[in-house]
Parts: sequence; C-alpha cells; structure tokens
Amino acid sequence: MQRERRHAPYPWTWEPAVLALMGVLLAVLLMIHVSRAAANWVVGGGWTWPPARDLLGSTLAVLRGDATAGLAAAPIGHAGEGLLLTFVVIGQLVWVTVATWAAVTWWTRRGPGAIAGTASVAQAREVLGRRRLREDAKVIRPDLYGKKKAQR
Repeated sequence: MQRERRHAPYPWTWEPAVLALMGVLLAVLLMIHVSRAAANWVVGGGWTWPPARDLLGSTLAVLRGDATAGLAAAPIGHAGEGLLLTFVVIGQLVWVTVATWAAVTWWTRRGPGAIAGTASVAQAREVLGRRRLREDAKVIRPDLYGKKKAQR
C-alpha cells in the first residue's frame, strides 16, 4: 500500500519538536567537550573529559577559552584559547554537516520525500540487464532519450 494512502490517527503535537530541540542541544554540548578533549590531546595533554556532574557547568568556561574548566585534574599541557576555540568551531561544523547529510539522506530515501515504488539504478540493471536498458531507454526515460527536437 502506498504511504500516501495511510492515515495517521494521532496528529503531530509539540513533543517531537521538543525532542528534536533537546537532541540538538545535547549534541552541541557534547561536541564542545569532545572538541576540548581533542584540542588538549593534540597539544599533549591527553584525552580530557570532565566528571558528569561538571559537564554542564563547565561548558560556558570552555566557550570562554578555558581548556581546563571542570576537569578533575588539569593536564600539564593544555590547549590555548585560540586552538581550543578553533577546535570547538570545527567540531560544531562537523556535527552539523553530518546531521544535515543524514537528514537529507533519510528524507530522500525513507522519509516523505522518497519516491514510492521506483527502483534504483542497480535494481533496474539487475532485473532488466544492461542490453535491455539501452534498447528501451526511450521508454524508460523519455525525458532524456526520447525523440530529439529539431535544432533551429
């Protein structure tokens, strides 16, 4: 049965939007600390991670450039303010890029933007074979291989 014919008995409310917002905020928070740990690791301070109770409280200090905020024991070598903020920006860009790619991929392959009932190129090639695909190209994709319009 086509996806468009199904009826969702329960309407969308505010809960999914809040869940998505909380997921984004959690990803931002965790990536700040992953970026700090990576910056400290690059300069030889080791992989540093704050205790769970200090995770939220130390976030603003990390954003101000303090690479040792919230850590149980400050590493001997730690990242400077410039390197730390560079890693934080790069980390945020990385997760936003990956999340956007994943959302677009899901939307076009499985979500509402997916074309229902259409075979992929690999599936069509497997069923029909290359020779038949080339012979019937005018029928399969008339927009690409149909009759050529006369040049003026």
